[in-house]
Amino acid sequence: MRAPWIGITMSVSVEATPERSHLNATYVRAVQQGGGVPVLLPPHLGEEALAALWERIDGLLLTGGGDVDPARFGQERHPTVYDVAPLRDDLELTV
Repeated sequence: MRAPWIGITMSVSVEATPERSHLNATYVRAVQQGGGVPVLLPPHLGEEALAALWERIDGLLLTGGGDVDPARFGQERHPTVYDVAPLRDDLELTV
């Protein structure tokens, strides 16, 4: 029996140039300590790549981070909303 492949969503730095995907190493270590194989899921993946990954991964870890853009739900942005990353929202809402 093979170890389960666990997809881990990554954050994106929207203010950085060039734009960067990043992840706290704690998530990778935790998946490995649990016997899984971490598969990093940057928000920049295209539809074809994502479809191929969904065929192969056995689980998914949503890592959290910034806020989902309230506009996606027809709401106005509150002053406390932070780190909105449309690419990450797209990935995590898709999965």
